[in-house]
Amino acid sequence: MKPAHRDAPFNPEEHWGDETYYHDYLAFFTREIEERDGGDGGRTLERWLFEEEVGKRSQFYTRCLGGAYHPFIHLGYGVEYNLNCMIAEGKTTFLTFAALTRYLYGALWLLLGLAQAAVHSPLVAALVAEADEPVAGSKSTKEVAFAVAADTELDGKVLREDEPKMRALLSRGGGSIVRAHAAQWACPLDMVYEKAHELQQLAVAVMAGPVRPDKIAFDFFLYVTPPPPRASSSLC
Repeated sequence: MKPAHRDAPFNPEEHWGDETYYHDYLAFFTREIEERDGGDGGRTLERWLFEEEVGKRSQFYTRCLGGAYHPFIHLGYGVEYNLNCMIAEGKTTFLTFAALTRYLYGALWLLLGLAQAAVHSPLVAALVAEADEPVAGSKSTKEVAFAVAADTELDGKVLREDEPKMRALLSRGGGSIVRAHAAQWACPLDMVYEKAHELQQLAVAVMAGPVRPDKIAFDFFLYVTPPPPRASSSLC
C-alpha cells in the first residue's frame, strides 16, 4: 500500500475506489470521528449512511460488497464493540473498493455512479441495458438461496479460474439474474431486526455449507460470518 499523498489537500470525493488513497481516507475518517462528531464513531457512520447528500451515500451502498464481505467485517466489529479506530477503518475499506455491485441496483444507482464508470467501461453499455427494476417479492433468504442454486441461467456465468468473480458474473450478463432473485426478498421497516437475523442465518449457511468435514476452520468461519448482519442490526 502506497503512503498517504501529501502533495495536495485530500478531497474524498475525488478518489472513490482508489486503494492508493487508503491512508488518506483513514486519516480523513479519523478526523471526522474525533473532531466533527466528538469521538462518536457511530454518529459519523450514521451521518454518512443516512444524512449526507445522495452522491456520497451511494458510494457506500454501491461499494458495500465490492470486496465480498470484507468491508462489512471491518465495520461490523467497529460498530458492535464501539471501536472508533475500526469504524474509521471499515469506512475506509468501503470507499477504497471498486463499485462493482453498483450494477446490481438498477437504473437509479447506475445513473448516480456513471461519473466513476470509466474504470468499468467494457461493462457499462450492457449493464445499463439491463437496468430494469424487478418487482419486490416476499421470499425468505433460504428460499432465495435455493432458487439461485437451481437457476440454470447462472450456469457458466462464473468459473473457478475467474478473478475477480464479481466482475466475471457481471460481464457475462449475470447482473439482471441476481437482481431478480434478490428482489424476491424484502425488508419492511417494521421487521428490520428480524430480517437482519435472517441474513445472519443465511451467512452461516453459505459459509458452513461448502465446508469439508475434515477442513473446518472455525476461526475464519466465526470471523467472517457474524459481523456483517450484526453490523446491520446494530445500525438499526
